[in-house]
Amino acid sequence: MNGEHDEQIQEMRRHLDEMKSQKTMLDIALMELSKALEERLRAANPTLTVDEADANREEKEFYEAQIQERIREREAFVVAITNLENQLRENAEH
Repeated sequence: MNGEHDEQIQEMRRHLDEMKSQKTMLDIALMELSKALEERLRAANPTLTVDEADANREEKEFYEAQIQERIREREAFVVAITNLENQLRENAEH
């Protein structure tokens, strides 16, 4: 039984490591999206036509939506990681 318990803990640790890795990838994607948005805004020209301004606004809204989606995904990973860490701690105590 103890061997089975140790195996479960090891599996949970592997899962935790995988989740942390995915969170790191989300963090990187979020930084890249933020940087892309910042670069696009910096490149904006005040003499744009109405159509160009609309296209830029749509692109900005797209990037902002992507950033918000990544933030939500990251927050879900943070919660899942915290829960798994707590579960691992509880299992280690028993």
